[in-house]
Amino acid sequence: MSGRLILLATALLAGIMGGIGLWWVLAILLIWLVMKTNRTSFVYVGLFLVIGWGCGRADANQWQNPPQPRGSVTIPASAIKLKDGYVSFIGRAANGIAVSGRGSVSKELAERLASNDQPVQLAGGYEVARLAPARNQFEFDYATYAWQSRQLAYELVKPTLNFSFQPRRQFFDVVDSWRVHLFAYFEQLPNKVRQYAKGLLLGQLDDDFLTQRQAFVDLGVFHLFSISGLHLFALVAALYWLAARLRIPQGLVDGLLLGLLPLFLLVLPLGAGLWRAVWMRLAGIINRYLRFGLTGLDLFSMVLMVNLLWQPRVLMTMGGQLTYLMTGLLIGLPALHKWQVNWRLVLGGMPVIAWHTFSFNLLTVFFNWLLMPIFELIIMPGLVFALLMPHAGLTYLFNDTLQLLETILIRLSHLPGQIIIGAFPSWLAVLGVFVMMLVLTWQCWPVAVGWFVVLALWSWYQPNYRVVMFDVGQGDAILIESPFHQGVMLIDTGGRIFGKTSHPPVSRAIVPYLHARGYARLNTLVLTHPDMDHVGDAPKLAELIPIERLVTTPTAQHHPMIKKVSQRVAATQTVTADQWLQVGPLRLQVLAPSATSHHDPQDTNADSIVLYGKIGSSRWLFTGDADQTVEKTQILPRHLQVDYLKAGHHGSKTASAPALISSLQLKAALISAGVDNRYGHPHPETLATFANAHVPWVSTSEQGMLWVEPNPQRQQDQLFGWLQKRSKQSHAGP
Repeated sequence: MSGRLILLATALLAGIMGGIGLWWVLAILLIWLVMKTNRTSFVYVGLFLVIGWGCGRADANQWQNPPQPRGSVTIPASAIKLKDGYVSFIGRAANGIAVSGRGSVSKELAERLASNDQPVQLAGGYEVARLAPARNQFEFDYATYAWQSRQLAYELVKPTLNFSFQPRRQFFDVVDSWRVHLFAYFEQLPNKVRQYAKGLLLGQLDDDFLTQRQAFVDLGVFHLFSISGLHLFALVAALYWLAARLRIPQGLVDGLLLGLLPLFLLVLPLGAGLWRAVWMRLAGIINRYLRFGLTGLDLFSMVLMVNLLWQPRVLMTMGGQLTYLMTGLLIGLPALHKWQVNWRLVLGGMPVIAWHTFSFNLLTVFFNWLLMPIFELIIMPGLVFALLMPHAGLTYLFNDTLQLLETILIRLSHLPGQIIIGAFPSWLAVLGVFVMMLVLTWQCWPVAVGWFVVLALWSWYQPNYRVVMFDVGQGDAILIESPFHQGVMLIDTGGRIFGKTSHPPVSRAIVPYLHARGYARLNTLVLTHPDMDHVGDAPKLAELIPIERLVTTPTAQHHPMIKKVSQRVAATQTVTADQWLQVGPLRLQVLAPSATSHHDPQDTNADSIVLYGKIGSSRWLFTGDADQTVEKTQILPRHLQVDYLKAGHHGSKTASAPALISSLQLKAALISAGVDNRYGHPHPETLATFANAHVPWVSTSEQGMLWVEPNPQRQQDQLFGWLQKRSKQSHAGP
């Protein structure tokens, strides 16, 4: 077929993108199809375009109004995750709709679930809700990802977890029990061996692997894990190599793979990389023995078309984009030395990785060249040996080797070379892929340089001030950005008051936002007072991004949490009333705490830093958790002109004194409070105060992340709520 199936795959993809609402992708692909399609294939290309359009429209309509799960929910045993008496799961309702759930379970039930290999059922009569979208710009959106990868749109609302254990009646129940025992077998491996085996072979990255994962992302080698399917390629290549050395006929190995590879799809978690890798290998074996005469590009096109019909949005995920892009490059590149193939793969995939991570590493080619042989010749064989002999002495030696390698990799990830490029539009990423194709085909390096220059200018061109109030739940975290990256200040970091989480807002929202805006470091961190909902995530922030200066109060500087941060920052400064803070062109006055005032040392709110100043054309007042006493004695007598107020103490009635609010003539008040928080913030008394003073107010509990920036065209500021803005932008779905 000489690669003609790629026209049909492109037509199918173009139709799906148009049906979903990505018109610019449809336009680009249509232009390419018009250039490549001849009269003999015009009808077939048109047919696949229509089929794709239908699939895209159906998916978009389902995303807008997905069918609700009804009836009892059956949960495969392998889909149940336990941690510290807390269970989460994904199952299917009686009408076939996927639904997730979570909740606390007793110790006895947790022990039963931990050893269970049977399906579990929840009776009907539950309530469901749509999965909540990300509440901050540039935060990982699990709701979108869940729909793209498994068409999961609903979760159970506070379900009563009265599980009933069901007998295995169907073939897939038996397969799932195999999966459970396979996962249990992995758990007996030493710690580091288990982490890498689950990540490389099962595609499961546990919470304790987050540090290593970030190191691999920073080095630009995260595709070595199951995200791209290269792990299966390495395993199959090793099998053929071993068979050749043992003089085992290739036909016998092919037959073995024909039987084993489908089991991979049944037993292992089904990501885009594994799916593509298995079917490409199976199609290649069948094509060779039945002599269909299909080229590698034809096989690639067939697998892509089937994947698109099954998962229309597979190419909207990082895994789907990388696995098909890298496979296409391997097929299209001529036979070259492994080093030459390596740097071409890195260059071709770089726009995709940069778009998802807001960064790229100048040393990525070197790291890939260094690590690919280590993964293929040491780690993958070592993992296979460890699985065969989990308690052997060599397995524990291999565990120590992985620990040493990991330490080296984490240190390498801190080498100069990591470039925070910032967020850029998807059309620019697609253009980058085409640019890299030109470089790989015709060595058009000036075009690539031009693309990088455009990226840098896109990130740099931020001509306005911006004040951002992150949605960190019940806490405070406020970012002030100066024009053209002249300085950035963060006031507090948020932090959980009750319990812990492996994905705190600072790592899933604040740092990704900073990177998306092109900031590689934080100029100033102000910790207003040592309450956990203001400083709890500060040590984690200091681990994730360099901080040049820490600012706090003379009394707060001795708090253990703030001491941890001071050990990791370049400079620490304490401030009291009438001092000034300057970051680039931004200059804020400290109004409180007073150096002479005395208060109960247990009352940390009274010691809170209060900041005032002009940001752009507007005047701002940031009050931390200062109470009404501070407002009346230290702020009201100054007779301030204020446009925007960060409402004190999350909208509590203990702050926002009516006398102060009525004196400020505010344009708006911004409230940072958690959804359904246990304190009832913002309090009705505070909202009544704003209403009586005719002050509009917005809250993160209702709108998610809030931000204010000037609108030069309208000669005024604009106040945005992320959830409202996101709903307007995403009418076509994720």
